[in-house]
Amino acid sequence: MKIELIVTSIIAIIGWGWAIAQFCYKRKWQKHDAIAARRYDAYSRYMRKYEDISENIRKDPQAIYGITTELMVKVMQGSSEEINNAVIDFNQQLLDYVKHSCEPLLIIKQELNALFLIASSELLTKLDELKDLITDFNDEAQNCLSRINVKDGNSFQVLNTLGQTARWQRFKELNEEIISLMRKEIDI
Repeated sequence: MKIELIVTSIIAIIGWGWAIAQFCYKRKWQKHDAIAARRYDAYSRYMRKYEDISENIRKDPQAIYGITTELMVKVMQGSSEEINNAVIDFNQQLLDYVKHSCEPLLIIKQELNALFLIASSELLTKLDELKDLITDFNDEAQNCLSRINVKDGNSFQVLNTLGQTARWQRFKELNEEIISLMRKEIDI
């Protein structure tokens, strides 16, 4: 009887140990799944916002053509004073267009803040780099916009520097790296 009691006790201890191990293991996986679900939600919100902004940018190229068409109509039909006013108005509209084109990057920068809370350290370095790129671009854009004089058509030449760096290529590469890391983190 003593041996039966010892065997039963050992089986009970092993059973309790196994149950406790399963409970801890289940909690670990539930925690992992909850983190993955939060990441999925945040990453998908970021991707939807990014896609909305990209789609709006692709739809908006006609805006610049509308501005130039109005200018040409006024130039062709107007007197010299009307032409001067048309050129000044054109410069102002072009300046507003450039300012408006910087807004999507600011929105993406705001969306990145939500990702900083849940991103892995590897993804965090990429997000920091993207945020630095956006800040660098916006600073350069603000610097260029501050040097533009609405009454001087030649002052718009400073905008040429915005698109002539490797920054745009890095934006594309970095976005692809971020997306692949996001997919890796949510196990896709």
